[in-house]
Amino acid sequence: MQRVREQLTDTLQANTRLEGEVKDLREQLRHQSAALQGEATTDARLNSLLDRNGQLEQRISQLQTERNTLTRERDAAKLEAVNATKTAQVKESATRRMEGELRTLRGQLTATRDDLSQRAQEDRVTRLQLEQLQEEKESLALTLAELQDHALDQTAALSLATQLNVLWEAKANSVALTVGEWSTARTHAYDSLLHASVLERRKLHARCDLISRKTEEAIVEGEKQMGAYQTALEEAKQEQQELRVIIERLEKDLNEAAETMAAATTETQAARAEMNQVRRQAHETVFEAERNDRRRSYSWQR
Repeated sequence: MQRVREQLTDTLQANTRLEGEVKDLREQLRHQSAALQGEATTDARLNSLLDRNGQLEQRISQLQTERNTLTRERDAAKLEAVNATKTAQVKESATRRMEGELRTLRGQLTATRDDLSQRAQEDRVTRLQLEQLQEEKESLALTLAELQDHALDQTAALSLATQLNVLWEAKANSVALTVGEWSTARTHAYDSLLHASVLERRKLHARCDLISRKTEEAIVEGEKQMGAYQTALEEAKQEQQELRVIIERLEKDLNEAAETMAAATTETQAARAEMNQVRRQAHETVFEAERNDRRRSYSWQR
């Protein structure tokens, strides 16, 4: 842009010099007209000077037209350069903004990946806990089966004791009263044993029910956590896909902005080349005008 401004300044100076030359030509024309009025010349000499005057007027008009054309071209090139600079600044600002958004999205993607990694680790821990609970459940099931077998054995023993008690009572009907007292004491002992066995069995069943309930609650809670993790994982995958789409769109916009910047640079270079051409044409026009004027002045003096 600085170079374009320098070129515009050079063109303006060339136009200023051209205006000075036009003024000089007009001054020469005025002097020649005054000289024609003060001298007594022949008609041929007068006609020659009048032709010279007309040529100078025509040349002045041509130079003014060229000057106006150069001025318009200079203004158009200057406006085009300013527009190209503004466009480049806007594109550069948009590029910086999109780069900032891209960095932000990449940071969010990194945070999402870290969150997914942490959730995956928590999922592995939850799976290990579920496996441990499953093993504990199987162990409790084996313990419950053993307790049930033990309770069945105790029930069978109590049944046998009851049958023996019945037999002893049957025999006691035919023996002496002393045997009846012994039978009563034995029956009381068997009743106490039966009551204790029933209480122990109830405690075992209550403990087994409590263990089963806690195991089921732990399994349900683990399944809930697993479902929540699966939902969060699906949402994270969807969010990651959306972020990828946004990043691809931003990269595409960045590429388009780079292409636009390149086009703006090309336009600026074209405007600069056009300014150089205008300046060369202005120099050539001035040089040609000076050379023609020198030739005509030399011819007129001769």
